Amino acid sequence: MKGTLYLIPTPLSTMPLEYSHPPEVLKKIHGVNHFAVEKLQQAVQFLSKTGHPVPEYKMGFHPLDKHVTAEQLHDILSVLTKGEHVGVITEAGCPGIADPGAQLVWLCHSRGIHVEALVGPSAITLSVMYAGLNGQQFAFNGYLPVDDAKRDEKIRTFEGRSANDEQTQVFIEAPFRNSAVLQALIENLQPETRLAVCWNLMAEDQFVVSKEIQYWATVRLPEEFDRKPAMFLFLAPARQQRNKPDRGRSSKGKSTGRSSSRDTSYRGNRRK
Repeated sequence: MKGTLYLIPTPLSTMPLEYSHPPEVLKKIHGVNHFAVEKLQQAVQFLSKTGHPVPEYKMGFHPLDKHVTAEQLHDILSVLTKGEHVGVITEAGCPGIADPGAQLVWLCHSRGIHVEALVGPSAITLSVMYAGLNGQQFAFNGYLPVDDAKRDEKIRTFEGRSANDEQTQVFIEAPFRNSAVLQALIENLQPETRLAVCWNLMAEDQFVVSKEIQYWATVRLPEEFDRKPAMFLFLAPARQQRNKPDRGRSSKGKSTGRSSSRDTSYRGNRRK
């Protein structure tokens, strides 16, 4: 009999596990002794936090990051085909969603290996819940380009898609680029477009603000804004509402709804 591949969500913050992992989830984790992990040290720390009854040196660990090889995937599948369970543990949140795991899950399905996704935190779903935008039509777009010009073009493209389809656009970013991405969104989105920023979710100092672009000049950011993860979401006015005279964008395609104080507040923190 083949084992089960368990997809194990990991915490988004240092809050106690009871905030995010029900007792039945912890019980299932305790029944697994082999793990495919994105980062070994973080995985070991998480398992210790769950109170796993098996000591680390008796567990089996396999690499499962974005550089995983076909041979390494085969090793994981071999454990499963021998009847042993394997748990997938990524850096934070849910495996296979903006984290490694999808390729292994697909291989398990193709080989008749049972897959079970456990309940746990997801920054994507939490941010959609918090934002108050369109939760019935949204798209997760991963990371924006690092290059400024390409990033700005993508933002305007996604805003057009949002207006056409009434679809919330969702992005994640590396913490050290948070300020630069926020400034780019403020500069490129229409003044009436709604922008939500969900920062350091599930932590005691979490920061959630959802406002139209034209009001973002009044928002005071956390001091450590560029040190902790954030989700960015926006929803443009529906296309029929945007067929009015365009008062908010200059001839260069930038939003003119922002004030000079906004430029001072955000541009000074911009990272190149």
